Amino acid sequence: MADSVEMLTARLLGTARRHAIDKTPDDVAIAELHAISRVPSVLGRAAGVALGGWQHDPITHPWSPRIGALLEAAGADLATRDTEAAVVLARLSAQEGRARHP
Repeated sequence: MADSVEMLTARLLGTARRHAIDKTPDDVAIAELHAISRVPSVLGRAAGVALGGWQHDPITHPWSPRIGALLEAAGADLATRDTEAAVVLARLSAQEGRARHP
């Protein structure tokens, strides 16, 4: 089950990123996201990954706010988003710290 959630999360992120970059109309982007998943917790997890990356480094994650907005409009659970964003931010910060002090 965990693998399928991770796969869905990756697919949702990739799809939302493509639509964010292409400036696809919201209704078209949301329809494609719904074709992947309509589960609020899965959409929230994907939105959290985008948010956590952006919180860690907005310069290298410039599309994350738009990605998150699309996932939220598709029905992302906001509590799941916030929890996942905190996990991602902590993980990226720890990785950055290890890179500075091998």
